Amino acid sequence: MNHCCEPNCVARTVTLEGKRRVVLFALRDIAAGEEIFYDYMFAPEHPDDIIPCEAGSYTCPLFISI
Repeated sequence: MNHCCEPNCVARTVTLEGKRRVVLFALRDIAAGEEIFYDYMFAPEHPDDIIPCEAGSYTCPLFISI
């Protein structure tokens, strides 16, 4: 799984058996062997934590946080 500004999955937090889990849901059919992408949507906690995003998509915010 990697970051992409135009992902094929979305991450959601759910509670299963009393424990919080992160679950990925497909936004479309994903072919066998295709890489799984989701938008990390990290909010920077410190200005030094920002790194350039190289996704190159039309919707790219130009940076992600670490």
